[in-house]
Amino acid sequence: MPPTLAVLPDFPAEGWPSMDFCADMLLSNLPVAAQVCPSFRQFFARLSVVGN
Repeated sequence: MPPTLAVLPDFPAEGWPSMDFCADMLLSNLPVAAQVCPSFRQFFARLSVVGN
C-alpha cells in the first residue's frame, strides 16, 4: 500500500482562495493525496471576554 498524503485545505469560512487553489492543485496532481476537512469551530467568537 503506498503512503497517503492528507491535504487539509483552508476552511471555507476563512475565505482564502489562494489556499483553496493550492489544495486543489495538490489533490489533482498527487495520486496518493486525500482531502481531510475537520469541522470548523469558532472558539474565540464564543468567548465574551475577547473583544471587550
